[in-house]
Formats: sequence, structure tokens, C-alpha cells
Amino acid sequence: MKAKDLVKKDWPIEEVYKQIETENGYGCFKIFIPHNRFFSEKSKLELMENGFKVYRGDWDGIMKDVVIIEW
Repeated sequence: MKAKDLVKKDWPIEEVYKQIETENGYGCFKIFIPHNRFFSEKSKLELMENGFKVYRGDWDGIMKDVVIIEW
């Protein structure tokens, strides 16, 4: 296997919306996507167009450089 033969697969936006709904049901107002999971700019833009705040940051001092989604 060679690295050039591998393809990055975007985390499906539908799964992100499911996670948002689940966490919102628990009273949470933000989620994170770890830095080792590919999340495309297209998906980030869709979330921003739908009113979500999307940015990179540290989650809890341990999870660093993650994508944070707030609503």
C-alpha cells in the first residue's frame, strides 16, 4: 500500500447534523470534530450558511486543533 493510493473521505454532513441534533437534545450548544478526521471546506461552508459558527480551536485543553461547531 502507498499513501498516494489512499483517498481522504469527507465525514458526511448528514452525520454531523445527526450529532448536532443529539447533543442539542442533551442541552449542549457545540460539538467538535477531531483533527484526524477529514472535514471538507465545502461542509464547513454549508454549516456557516445555515447559521452555525465553525472554527478551529482547543476543545478542553487536551483535544487540540479541532473543528468546533457552535449554534
